[in-house]
Order: sequence, then C-alpha cells, then structure tokens
Amino acid sequence: MNFQEAKKYLNRGYMARQRIESKKERLERWRAELTNATVRLDSEKVGNSSDKQQMEKTVIAIIDLETQIENDISNLAKLELEIQQEIDLVEDELQKTVLEYRHLNFMKWDSVCLKLNYSSRQIFNIYKSAILSFMKNYK
Repeated sequence: MNFQEAKKYLNRGYMARQRIESKKERLERWRAELTNATVRLDSEKVGNSSDKQQMEKTVIAIIDLETQIENDISNLAKLELEIQQEIDLVEDELQKTVLEYRHLNFMKWDSVCLKLNYSSRQIFNIYKSAILSFMKNYK
C-alpha cells in the first residue's frame, strides 16, 4: 500500500457518508413533492386513479430509499469500526487522534488545527507521519 492508497482507504467512510447524505436529500425532496401533491388533491377534491397510482409509486419509492439509507448507515458503521481498528494500530496517540479527526469525524484541516492547537504545517507533518505509520501497521 502506498501513501495515496492509504489515504483512499481511510477516506472510504467519508465517501459512504456523502452518498448517504445525497440519498437523504433526495428523500426529503420526494417527501415534499408528495406532500404538495396530497395538498393539491385534497384542495381539488378530485382524484383520478392515475394521480393516486403515481402517489402510491412515490410512497413505495420513498420506503425503498429509506431502507437503502438504513442499510447504508449500517454498512457505514461497520466500515468506520474497521477503519478505527486499523487506526488503533498506530502507536503514537497524536497521530491516531489526527487520523480519527480527519477520517472518522471528517473534520476539515483548520478544525483539526484548532482542536489540537497546532499550526497547519505541524498538523500536515503529523498527518504525513501518521499515514506512514498506518501503512507500516496495515494488515
């Protein structure tokens, strides 16, 4: 495993979380559209069967997407546990902390610097050392 591969390995949780957030946004949009359609149908007091069938399809799609999100969250938890176990193999506590903040808490670099009270140059050096230690210990 090289340096870039190690970073990519550790970033898998971030990408999984981004996909979950994307699905959640889509779910909220579908719910809003369904609510608007329901209000329109109620106010018109007219409901043809094609409108109701479309609403049924939307409700089914919402339920399916909710199930996907639940499964994705479960998979993310397993993935984060796997990444945490690998990070725990790094001996230096500061390096571990930087890796956790960055790859499990998904903190931006400036937030990591503030949290640990180090300059960005120091944090980047610690991070580089942490990745090298991670690579050495990776199973």
